[in-house]
Amino acid sequence: RSDMVSVLGSYYYDDGCESCGTDTFSREPFIVKFSSPTTQVEEFVMVPLHAEPSSAADEIDALYDVYTDVVNKWATNNILLLGDFNADCSYVTSTQWPSIRLRSLDACEWLIPDSADTTVADTDCAYDRIVACGTALRQDIEPGSATINNFQKTFHLQSKDALAVSDHFPVEVTLKAR
Repeated sequence: RSDMVSVLGSYYYDDGCESCGTDTFSREPFIVKFSSPTTQVEEFVMVPLHAEPSSAADEIDALYDVYTDVVNKWATNNILLLGDFNADCSYVTSTQWPSIRLRSLDACEWLIPDSADTTVADTDCAYDRIVACGTALRQDIEPGSATINNFQKTFHLQSKDALAVSDHFPVEVTLKAR
């Protein structure tokens, strides 16, 4: 619906030579810049990531490079980085977090905490994340809106039925309306 949101631009992040084995991401982020006449922040960028579990720490760290690429390309730091980062438990350990550059970037706020559980299974892991960057974007997040959509509880599903939908719960956030 173009009355709600318009795409201003998009590109795949170039992370190196895939055939050479020197690329960073298993699934390169597809970056999209949006304009919305209905949100307080008029323009913002979304960067999705589905990190490879075995290289999750490296891929999450490389999101810093994606962030700087977007800032340099589009002159904005109003960026939402989000998705299945595989950012917890055995894939990213507490000893790895200090070396993940995006984690300590003052311009960014991690909206889904380490204590969250985004998995449908009996594990307790915060794999899925939303990271909001940029002063305007962070100020225009509806307070308390970053959450995990536990569809299993909402729809009273058995575990096997919930797992047939996904092994992760969706994460969501709301931008303030104008």
